[in-house]
Parts: sequence; C-alpha cells; structure tokens
Amino acid sequence: MLQKTNLLETVFRGFFLLSVLFTTMPLLKGLVPPIFIFMTLIFVYLAFSKKLMLSKGKSLILISSLVLYALYSIGTIYTPYLDSALIDLRIKSALFFIPLLFLFDGKNKSLWPGNKNVSRFFVAGISIYLIYCIIRSFYFYLKTKDFSVFFYEEFTPFEQHAYVALITDIAIAILFFYKEFFKNTYVRVVLYAVLLSSLFFLSSRGGILALFLLLGIYFVYQVFIGKKRALAFKSIGIILFFTIIFSWSSPVVRSGLMRLYQNPKVFSEGKKEDSGEPRLLIWEISWSLYKEKPVLGYGTGSVSEILTKVYAKNDYEEYATKRWNAHNQYLQTVLSIGAIGGIVLLFSLLLPFFISIRKRESLVFSALFLFMINLFTESMLERQTGVCLFVIVLAIAFHNLEGNKSKQIE
Repeated sequence: MLQKTNLLETVFRGFFLLSVLFTTMPLLKGLVPPIFIFMTLIFVYLAFSKKLMLSKGKSLILISSLVLYALYSIGTIYTPYLDSALIDLRIKSALFFIPLLFLFDGKNKSLWPGNKNVSRFFVAGISIYLIYCIIRSFYFYLKTKDFSVFFYEEFTPFEQHAYVALITDIAIAILFFYKEFFKNTYVRVVLYAVLLSSLFFLSSRGGILALFLLLGIYFVYQVFIGKKRALAFKSIGIILFFTIIFSWSSPVVRSGLMRLYQNPKVFSEGKKEDSGEPRLLIWEISWSLYKEKPVLGYGTGSVSEILTKVYAKNDYEEYATKRWNAHNQYLQTVLSIGAIGGIVLLFSLLLPFFISIRKRESLVFSALFLFMINLFTESMLERQTGVCLFVIVLAIAFHNLEGNKSKQIE
C-alpha cells in the first residue's frame, strides 16, 4: 500500500509539472484540463488511503482562491446569462481544484514537485513555444517579405500576446533570481536571448512596463540596500540597451510611442474609438456600469454581454464585433461579482505579496508583482491560460512562503 501511495504521489507531481509545461506552452494548452482531472482523481484516492490533513500556516493564500471561485458560483444565481456563466465557471474551475489539492497536502508537502522542477518546466514551456513562434515568423517572412509577421498577434498564433508576454516576464524573473536552477552559462544566454527578444516581438506594453518596473525595484534595492551598485548598473544598462533596440524595431510599440508623443491626452473628444487607446474608453464605460451595481455586480458571465450591448448602443462597432471585455481584471471582477469579489481578488494577491516582501522571497515577489501589473491592462482570469497561471503562481507562493527557508533577493 505504501509503495502504491508513493507511486501515485510521484505521478501526481509529474502531472502538475506537465500542467505547468502545457500552460506556458500554448501549443498544448488543451491538455491542461484533462491533466487536472487526473490530478483530482489521484488526490481523492490519496485523501481516503492516506487521510491527508489540512495544511496550516499560510493556507489563506489558497483559501482565498476557493472563496473567489465560490463567489463566481454564487454569481450564477442572479446572472441574466446563465449559459455564459456556466462556461465562465468551467474556465475558472482551476481556481477551485488546484488550491484544494495542495491545501490538503499535509505537513510533508508530498505532492509538491519542488521549486527547481517547477521553475525549469515553466521556463522550458514558454521557451519552446517562443522558439516555435520565431521559426514560424521567419518562415512566413521568407514567403511574404513582410516584417510585421514578427510582431504582436501575428507572432503568437495560439494565445493572445498579453498572456504570452506575462509568462515570458515571469520566466525572465526565474532566470534572473534562480541562476542555480540553470547552471550552464550557454543555456542561460540562449534562454535570455529567446525570452527578451520575444518579449518585444510580442509588443505588449503591459508586459514590457511590468518587467521594467520590476527591474527598477531590483535596481533601487541593490543600490540602497544590497550595496551592489556595480552589479545593478551593469544589469540594468545591458537590459536598457537591448530594450531600446527592440522597442524601436517593433512597429507596434514604435507607433504607440509616437502616437502618445504627438497626442499625450490620447483620450480625445468625440469618437474615442479612434483615440489610439481603446482601453481608456472601455475602463470609463466599465466604471460607469460598476457604479450602478457596486455590491453584487451583474453576475457571472455577464460582463462581456453587457459591455457588447453598450458598445453597440454607442456605435462602437469594432468593440461590439470583437466583444471586448473590460481589459482590466479588477474592473472585470467587480462588474461580475461586485465589491466583495474585488476585495477577495486583491486579498489573494496582496497577502502572499506582502509576506514575500517580509521574507525577501524573490520568486514569489516577482511573479505576483508582474501578475498584478498585468491585471491592470488585461482581464487575465477570463481565459484558461490566465486562470492556470494564476493558480500556479499561488501554489508557488504557498509552498515557498510556508516554510522558514526561502530564496532571498541577492
């Protein structure tokens, strides 16, 4: 019985690593849901045979995700769009199942595959996908002689560019803070080259901004606290150099910067659809809708439906056709399940974030910081990739912050 239990624990860890790999490699993201189902079945068997106990300590990190999913479930009661709500619940199901599995893992954390394995599979998944995207873009460039195939949505055919940019940011942070997981210098150089170049091919302003803010925090820390000024200036200098080169080579980023320079307000009079920054209009509409139902929101699965009606009513045809969501997860959440849902979402992010600052845990701090910044410009939890990435980050936070040992910023 003991050997069978140990074997199942090994299989569980293997499945979780595969879920990390396939989440960060969108080519195979369709395999993630069945992997989660297998993990749940193994957990149920282990729960009865081994009598898994509730983990203590930082369990609120995982419980907050369960509460968030519960609020979305309650939101199906009063939503006028039940079909959309059920689809939304299915997409967000990882918010419930994955935290629950690790929450009852007991003191030994026998189901956790370890930071080293999780980090390597995370970086491997996104690196393989980006190498595929680079090769694919080069192939189409040879056929069309159109340089735009290297940028924006043209570059990433299997997932929206902002999601891929966030995963890329986190992978860069893992390489930066966990050099011991990738000891071969040549491998690290190749990975940095693939990740950094792809980040600017993706042309996600949110992704680039988030990474820069993180590097800025690291720079300030090293200069004023770590006292490693030479290292800080050298690291930031190299990254800034490549950033300027790649940013100006991206037609999407370059045109956005030029538009901002020529029209700093970008939120012009009249038809804001042509203002150069659609998000500002969407946020204004979303906030106006939220103020009408601040407590409970409009119900699970209703946000895109309601926003689409408003777009159509105000003749924003492109927005209505594309059924754009709030492009801000904080607004998306309060519109869907009200202020309480927004508070729970913030709590699930800020609790491990502040603990990571106190413990100086670099991986958790970086991943959560990057995630929170990207939530301002994208509704990340409205797609399977975003939800899975969120629970992976929470699982990393839970297991890293639970014990006394942590990887501190150096």
